[in-house]
Amino acid sequence: MTGRRPAGALALGLLVVVVLVVAASSRADLTRDRIAWWRTIAQCETGGRWRGLGPIYQGGLGIYWATWDWWARELGLLARYPDAGDAPELVQIRVADYGYRIHRGYWGCM
Repeated sequence: MTGRRPAGALALGLLVVVVLVVAASSRADLTRDRIAWWRTIAQCETGGRWRGLGPIYQGGLGIYWATWDWWARELGLLARYPDAGDAPELVQIRVADYGYRIHRGYWGCM
């Protein structure tokens, strides 16, 4: 026995580390001030209409549909909320805040 780990075990270990880092970074606390800031962005972007879908931009924050798919998938929320306009306000804010912090997403009203 050479003491080497199979390549699959190494890949699995790396995947676990990546998932843990993403999970930890997605749990940043949404303070009242942070929620209020996102509500101000929503007011500017869509007039604060949290429900509903546009063909391209969705929900109260007007998140581009493909961006929602990407960020919501990373947070494990896409299966439950396939479109931003179907997600509750705080879920939309959580996804947007994650994308803003982790992927440096931006909105026109910032």
